[in-house]
Amino acid sequence: MPTYCPFCDQRNTPTSDEHIIPKWMSLLYPNITWATENRLTKYVQKSQTYVDLTVPLCEPCNTGWMSDLEHHAKRLLVPMVEGQRIILGPQDQAVLKSWFFLRAIVHDMRSEKSAPRPRYFKDEECRQLATTLACFPYYEFFLARFDGRQPGLIDEDNFDTVFYRGATEQFEGNVTRGYSMTLVFKHLVLQILCIKSPERLTHRLMSDWRAICFQFGEPFAINSFPPFHFNDDTIHSFVERWSKDMQMFPFPRLSR
Repeated sequence: MPTYCPFCDQRNTPTSDEHIIPKWMSLLYPNITWATENRLTKYVQKSQTYVDLTVPLCEPCNTGWMSDLEHHAKRLLVPMVEGQRIILGPQDQAVLKSWFFLRAIVHDMRSEKSAPRPRYFKDEECRQLATTLACFPYYEFFLARFDGRQPGLIDEDNFDTVFYRGATEQFEGNVTRGYSMTLVFKHLVLQILCIKSPERLTHRLMSDWRAICFQFGEPFAINSFPPFHFNDDTIHSFVERWSKDMQMFPFPRLSR
């Protein structure tokens, strides 16, 4: 963890604990079973109670803009956690992206110490989120519904990515590190895929029809849940789909 706040760049400010899994989730379903997994370290933890994963952060940030973001996101998250299908307008999608991106950053900070490994998200990304509530433009976000027996799951993965261009699949550049995090809570599934690239990419993995991708800020509303849902047999293939090294292609090459 840095000795300064990566979000506001202030030093010697009071700190308070930021929860990776917000406390209000535990109040909704206090008896939920949680599983936390890290595919880099093969760490797995299962608990019958709330998993208290925290990171000390700058208190002015934690109780200021982060708290405001949590408030706006909660009104969207609670109905989806309870399995209700809602319409998400462009601003709603932006709120969900910002909220889940913050969850990923906080989890990444904790893993820097617990794994240990270098942080994936750099200080400039933290400051961009704090000032604009925006993230790297080509990060992908996925939303789905879960109906299964493991109602609480948080999974983090790090992987290598290589880039190819055109029909000849000519290799470009060096191997790039990628990051993904998946949150399953009751009926809600959220996943982020992070690959730092100067242009929009597509990948070999087939898109899963059970999840909606809303990464590019399209100016139209989406239905929060597709007609097909994940269950205990299908959720793990969705969570683990980035675990193998990936080949990425500049858009508009189609996935195959």
